[in-house]
Amino acid sequence: MKYIAISILMLIACNFFCLNQIISQKIPLKWGKLSQQEIDLKSTSIDTSANAIVLCDYGEISFSPVNPIEVKRHKRIKVLKKQGIDEQANIIIPYYSADGIESVSNVEAQTMNIGSDRKIKLISVEKSKIFDVDESNNWKEIRFSFPAVDVGSILEYSYVLHSEYYLSPKEWFFQSDIPTIHSEYRANIVEGLDVNYFTVGTMLRQTYGNRTARIFVLEYLDAIKEEPYCPNPQDYVEKILFQLASYYKSKSSIYGGGIERVEIMTTWANLAKELLDNQNFNSYIKKRILAKEYLEENIVDLANLNKREKVIAIYNLVNRNFQWNGKYSLNIEKSMKELTESKIGSGIEINMFLTSLLQAADIESSPAILSTKSHGIPTKEYPIINQFNHLVCYLKLNEEDLLLDATDPFRPYELLGTENLNQNIFIVNINTPRLIEPKQTAISKNQITIFVDSITDNHLICKSKLSFSNYSAIQIRKEIQKSNNPSKVINEFLLPDNVAIITDSCIVENPNELAKPLNVRYYFQLEKDDGGTEGYLYIKPFAGIQFPRFISEKRTLPVDFVYKREINQSFVLKIPTNYELIGAPEQQNYTLSDDRANFRIFVKNENNNLTVRIVYKLNTTFFNPSDYDVVKEFYQKIEKAIAATIVLKEKQE
Repeated sequence: MKYIAISILMLIACNFFCLNQIISQKIPLKWGKLSQQEIDLKSTSIDTSANAIVLCDYGEISFSPVNPIEVKRHKRIKVLKKQGIDEQANIIIPYYSADGIESVSNVEAQTMNIGSDRKIKLISVEKSKIFDVDESNNWKEIRFSFPAVDVGSILEYSYVLHSEYYLSPKEWFFQSDIPTIHSEYRANIVEGLDVNYFTVGTMLRQTYGNRTARIFVLEYLDAIKEEPYCPNPQDYVEKILFQLASYYKSKSSIYGGGIERVEIMTTWANLAKELLDNQNFNSYIKKRILAKEYLEENIVDLANLNKREKVIAIYNLVNRNFQWNGKYSLNIEKSMKELTESKIGSGIEINMFLTSLLQAADIESSPAILSTKSHGIPTKEYPIINQFNHLVCYLKLNEEDLLLDATDPFRPYELLGTENLNQNIFIVNINTPRLIEPKQTAISKNQITIFVDSITDNHLICKSKLSFSNYSAIQIRKEIQKSNNPSKVINEFLLPDNVAIITDSCIVENPNELAKPLNVRYYFQLEKDDGGTEGYLYIKPFAGIQFPRFISEKRTLPVDFVYKREINQSFVLKIPTNYELIGAPEQQNYTLSDDRANFRIFVKNENNNLTVRIVYKLNTTFFNPSDYDVVKEFYQKIEKAIAATIVLKEKQE
């Protein structure tokens, strides 16, 4: 990228302003200098179980009109427990090396050990042991290891990142995978540069709000850890991003010519135009004749179908005949001709082909780019392409937004993959470019009925009917086709360890008809359990059914179930004449506020025909951390309820 040119007079004034900013603020740490507090620290109240802690993480980003963006970083960590030695001793610093856009310099690192005499021993990492490694075509990593690390060691390192990518400089994360005592980030911005910043996280919003700031400090921060039902914790880390929006330059080299503003930060409309003007991105859309020929060769009666039928037919044509290679990318590597010959392609290639076929059939459609769950949530204020990593097809059907992704042959047309159910999907359309949210109307349903058919001396012989729809059907269909053994799949995925399907009893309906529920019927036998007391029979009607479990005492991350769910399971028992019922599950009714989720147990006993039924509905997929206690309690109640037992006692003759 060419550096920005402004007048010498403005540059001198700006550099003086920048220098005053730096001098007027005290740096929170100095290389090799420890406070008594850092030396004495042996544990942290943030998390007493922590193996290590960030004592200080200090960063400084500098924007200049004549130099690349520069980010200086100085980080200090203390090892608190033995497990923290291996976790913290090895450091990786990634940077984007393509076209020389980023580079890293001035890497320094040292271990500081406090001896029994309270003196500090400094052990530097030798320059020859700091490696620059090619990680991929576009990425490199600086790697090194701290020497002589032990419990109580303090590790510090620093480096400078240089970036010529003004549109998307690195984010600053105030949190990491261990607790942090102090994290600070400063922005040095010369006058004449208009730099915006965007924040993510509750603490940053509460502390700084909408006010202008150039120094950001957060203290006593929890570690960010992997939690169940949170696809990407990095979406919720306290972080900040600075971005150059515009700068001012002289209109001419002649004194008195005035200045003008030059915009750097693009708009969503401009991004759509740039993408559609890009030959690589738009290559499939331009092949209208080739797409039309392909349709005519593969779908005979397309003209006689209505719009929905056309969409389904074209989607199925692509979905069932082309194999996804597993790559998420916005780079097209294969031409349309190469794709149709190999039948294997990346997500963008398959879905661009789908878009081209729909347009060839006179169905108005557009590419839509998104970020997968694991890639992160794109920011609305930040119209930059590298926020996104996948492309799907967008169209309107009966005035409803419809997003198609033809990369999974087991997924019906109206469902996006669960990785794609993310926020801020961008419609790349020259006339109406916009961000939309995928509508999560599909409910993943499990309907299960179990009948106790007979009771032998050693077993309960049971008949089961199962029906799965939407997301719950996809994985089971995949496994059935992969193993070609439905009994094995049902046994491994749906039944507890002490249950076995009776040989050759399994019947599967609609294994390949994606628009219909997947139905399964089979017989299985359940070992009799007398609970250690002769003459008694204990039956767990909900054995094998699984609900979410939440163990952590507190949680800083939201709970994201991704899609709505419904379970309807019945257990039907005709009580044998030689037994009497002495215990059964109790009726229960648990509801999360505003009907976000509910769980019920219904119990009915008429003429010795006992029916116990569970109905569970998850109507809301996303819960904020403030909801965690009630969500945890809700599922703990369910776990306790489904452990209930039916107890029969043998009648005395």
